[in-house]
Amino acid sequence: MSAGKGVPFSEGPKGEEGELEARQAQASPASERRDPPVKAIDRRQFGRIAVSGLAGLAALGPRGAESGPADQPDAASGVSSSELPPGLRRKKEGDIYRRPLGRTGLWVSELSLGGSPSPALAVFLAALERGVNYCDTSPRYARWKGEESVGRAIRGRRDKICVATKCTPNRDGVVNTADILQQVDGSLARLGTDYVEVLCVHRASTDKDLYSDWVLDAIDRLRRAGKARFFGASVHNTSPEFIRRYIESGHYQVLMIPFNVYFDPKLAKQGGMEAGATAIDEALNLAAQKGIGVIVMKSLAAGRAAEAPVPPGISPAQARIRWVLRRPEVSTILNEMTTFEYLKENLAASAADLSPAEESYLRRAVHQTSRSVCRMCLTCEQGCPAGLPIADLLRARMYAMDYGDRPRARALAEQINARERLESCRGCGQCEASCPWGVHTGYLFDQLRTIVA
Repeated sequence: MSAGKGVPFSEGPKGEEGELEARQAQASPASERRDPPVKAIDRRQFGRIAVSGLAGLAALGPRGAESGPADQPDAASGVSSSELPPGLRRKKEGDIYRRPLGRTGLWVSELSLGGSPSPALAVFLAALERGVNYCDTSPRYARWKGEESVGRAIRGRRDKICVATKCTPNRDGVVNTADILQQVDGSLARLGTDYVEVLCVHRASTDKDLYSDWVLDAIDRLRRAGKARFFGASVHNTSPEFIRRYIESGHYQVLMIPFNVYFDPKLAKQGGMEAGATAIDEALNLAAQKGIGVIVMKSLAAGRAAEAPVPPGISPAQARIRWVLRRPEVSTILNEMTTFEYLKENLAASAADLSPAEESYLRRAVHQTSRSVCRMCLTCEQGCPAGLPIADLLRARMYAMDYGDRPRARALAEQINARERLESCRGCGQCEASCPWGVHTGYLFDQLRTIVA
């Protein structure tokens, strides 16, 4: 990846760790900021606000919840600034902007550390020094080592960062309330903390994962015990109906969802796939109206496959990140900023809005690769005669072919028995015929076969 421009950057913390902590102690702490509850904005009002994009920031200014003038109604919409979606309330903290995480009262950096593998300690501390204050992990990442790594990084710095981890109902032997409670206690021990700001259900794809009585009972117990302040799900099912039920359920305050330029309604319209993109658009709109904090993953979809040809001065990663940040409903993006180079490039994406040149590049990239990118809507799985986990299979292929991470691809392929699953594929073409995004599933399966062979 090419390095982004516009953000001075040091290759990691300067001097000894104690010197870094001293500098951090002098900086403004990442304390929690509470706002009045976000009222539902009617769709017409929200549309008028959102269409202005980040231009509205100039009028609002980068104010915090605890400072600045009293909220004033927007002249066009009559909506006060505290009722605006996160992207229209962002404010600068260090080298990065922060946005409210829905109604939680937390303000989080619009770029966050997340995923597996976790960054090395030096990279983690550099991110913290530059203003990143949210990190996400899971007991499934590197078989608990991801949480241990985060635990080492936040030791002595707990008040400067919001920590999120996950639980895995219906997987890893977690089948009742006691199992979830025990799993979370293990996570807290590895993280070296008494609580996390956010606990998510990992890879939720069915109602059973989210609304079973025993899952909701565990959430209630964890909330009352103070072991998790807010709850959400990392949703690997972008079916609009599934997401709408989630938002309207009232059980969760945070939604982690795959979202990237391949969901752009304008670009989808050009490719004849407007319906799916419009549905996701409406789901994000609803999340903002209900005060649900939206955390984006898979923002760099297509990876290397969409990076050529790249015009001079354009960073593909920054362009994709800026496209997501332009959405006012988004609170933060989780990216695997595992090296100083990636960290530098990602942070620079927070410093500027998407340029016309970047937008033009993205339009061409999406046109070239749209039918190779699975949107994880699971439509194809409903009619598969072999019952294949198609989205997971294509995710393994994505890690290998698009991100160049074959070890991760093989690990996922082994976990889902990809070789055996592919052997059971009848080649009927039903998945490709039913895909609302026109993804060439059969061709992508052939690529995956070369990886797991």
